[in-house]
Formats: sequence, structure tokens, C-alpha cells
Amino acid sequence: PTYTFAARSLRSGILPLWNPTLYSGMPFAADNQSGLFYPINLLIFLLVPHLTYLTMELLSVLHVWWAGVGMYILLRTMNVRRVPAFASALAWMFSDGFVIHFGNYNLIAVAAWLPLIFAMFRKALAQKWKEGLRYALAAGSLWGAAALAGHAQVTLFIGLWLGGYSLFRILESGYCELKRSVR
Repeated sequence: PTYTFAARSLRSGILPLWNPTLYSGMPFAADNQSGLFYPINLLIFLLVPHLTYLTMELLSVLHVWWAGVGMYILLRTMNVRRVPAFASALAWMFSDGFVIHFGNYNLIAVAAWLPLIFAMFRKALAQKWKEGLRYALAAGSLWGAAALAGHAQVTLFIGLWLGGYSLFRILESGYCELKRSVR
């Protein structure tokens, strides 16, 4: 119902800031779960005349597939061979987060971007400052787009993952420096 409301409003030229049909009226654009500004949703809202349950299922399938593509790309950037990367991508696509929460489109849409965000982030940290800046901007842009899909917990989990990986890299480089200085 929320996506149908968004689609009808946008197609009639109205930016749905307020939804009068829920709870005697409530903010719509400010509700992060509305997914109003998520680029893929915007395309669907503007191009599909009648949103159906099948449309929503296809969006979930698309994002599960995208999660697999992203994992394959991530692992190939880590020099994992094709067959293990493909097997890992399948494992990620059909992990419990995507299978159990298939009907929770917002969760799937955000989680699908995790591997690509992480791939760009790893590349940013592996480069010199100026070269890494474009990868950092790409990671941030992807994370921002994913956040617009509307699942705050997964968005924050991605941030925790990136922060934890950053801490690991800092500690790893400090350990390597300490090891070199001892020699």
C-alpha cells in the first residue's frame, strides 16, 4: 500500500510528503521505510502503472540476484578464482537473510548492496590517498543509495562492518610496523 500510494502520488505530479490514509495521517517522505527516494523504487513508481504483489516479488528477486553479482565482484577483486567466487555468490544470495526475509523488500534492497560497498571500500583503503578517493566516493554513494531503500538496521550494520574493517586495517598496519621495527 505504501508503494502504491507513492507511485500514484508521483505519477500525478505530487511529492508525497504526507500520507493522509495511514493512522489518520502521517509523514511519508520522512519515513525511511517508505523507500521513496531509492533510485530503483523511483523508476518503478514512475514506470509501472499498477504495482502488484508480483512486481514487489520481482523487485526482491532482482535484489537477491544483485546481491550475488556484488558478492562475485567483491571476491574477484580479492583474487578469488571464478568457481569459488561463483559458489560463494550463490551462498550469499541464498543465505538466511535473503531467504527468510524475502517479503521484507527494504531489508533485501539494502543488504544487496553490501558486497559492492565493501569492494569499493577495500579498494579505497588499498590505494594511495588521491587514487583511493574515487573508490571512497563510490563506496559512500552506494551506501547512501542503499540507505534510501529504507532499512535503517541493515544500513547501520553496513556502517559497523566498514568501521570494524577499518579498525582491523589500522591494527594490522600498526602490527606490521611494530614487527618491522623489532627486526
